[in-house]
Amino acid sequence: MRFVHLFTPNCNFFLGPYPSTCYVNSERATGLASLANNLARRLLTGSCRERGRRSKESLRPSRACPCRETAVLRFAAIPHPHSLIVVFEMKRIGFTLVELLVVIAIIGVLVGLLLPAVQSAREAARRMQCSNNMKQLGLAVHNYTDSFKRMPASSRGYGGCIGTPVNGQIKNANGLVALLPYIELQNLYEKFNHSEAYSVHPGDPQRATGTVVGDPATNGNAALASTVVEAFLCPSDNNPTVGRLSGPHYGPAPGFVGAATNYDFIVSAGTEFGNCNSYATLNGLTKRMFGGDVNTRLAEVVDGLSNTFMIGETTKHHVNGAAFAWAYRGWVMTGIDPHYTALNGGINVWHQPWVHPTWENPPFVPVRGRARSWWVSAASLHPGGCHFVMGDASVQFVSQTIEMAMLERLSAMADGQIASLPN
Repeated sequence: MRFVHLFTPNCNFFLGPYPSTCYVNSERATGLASLANNLARRLLTGSCRERGRRSKESLRPSRACPCRETAVLRFAAIPHPHSLIVVFEMKRIGFTLVELLVVIAIIGVLVGLLLPAVQSAREAARRMQCSNNMKQLGLAVHNYTDSFKRMPASSRGYGGCIGTPVNGQIKNANGLVALLPYIELQNLYEKFNHSEAYSVHPGDPQRATGTVVGDPATNGNAALASTVVEAFLCPSDNNPTVGRLSGPHYGPAPGFVGAATNYDFIVSAGTEFGNCNSYATLNGLTKRMFGGDVNTRLAEVVDGLSNTFMIGETTKHHVNGAAFAWAYRGWVMTGIDPHYTALNGGINVWHQPWVHPTWENPPFVPVRGRARSWWVSAASLHPGGCHFVMGDASVQFVSQTIEMAMLERLSAMADGQIASLPN
């Protein structure tokens, strides 16, 4: 701090070169307290009333004082025998406007840096939960196989195919229902009427010739179809679980709605939807691990369980179609086929304009999370790909940039072309 020597015989005081410092001299040290008191009254702003303690070394205003400054007196001796320098400092409490704006700016920058990291951590947690759900389903398939020596059929008595279902009975059963006892949902499983139909789709959606067994609207199956089962849902998919599965094509029965699933069996979609009982006579080179009305044995997966897709992931919103229900089969609800055809395949395909000639009139804007391709697409809202459960119940995240030929090999269980996922 810079000191300026002032000598006046009448004890006058002056403001120093800086607003926060005042310098005085006195021929009598006994008059110093009175001078300090006057200084405090002059320098403290507003009508602040000095009520602090006074002494020869310090003077502080009371906390009751409305001003935001504190006065401190410091004394420094100088060589002159009759002079004394008093340094009066004003200390501010709080922030100035500039300081406050700087702090706010720093906080804004920190939030901007941390927000992507927080969002990434949340997605990592959701992806881990999704992977765990699929792992449990893979283990459920193996536990079912231990009990019945065969895997569950992807569907039973599907009414959307052309032809006649097994025994001429239309039941529209979904194989996921058979897994309920093995994912700790035995009570829900026992509420279904398994001897009758799970859904009914009169009119054009029912292309099969046969008899619908019972009425899902009265046997309780249609009402149970709206149950939301968390084990069948991926937390990353923010599409609604209930709402899209309604009406004659996609609902379980008139006046009822179904709950969607993010997971389903890997099937040969073209044959499942095209012809009833096609899986039983399908060429082994293109067979998937699951099919309608057939219980496959694990020994038939000759390409290796760790090299073959068993269960896939999809979104709860299909533009071509609606979604997949877990409790029943409806229109184009056959299962997931990552390689439907050489042109219609892939992962996270949000738009394939050649699937339908009217899809570009008017031009369509793809929406991430809403698959708009063939109706059995493999997709997710995870960045870069989606999950698959392999035949050995392990879960693999497959990139959406995978080659179509590799997808075909991984989907087939006995084509003789053993494929491994790229690292």
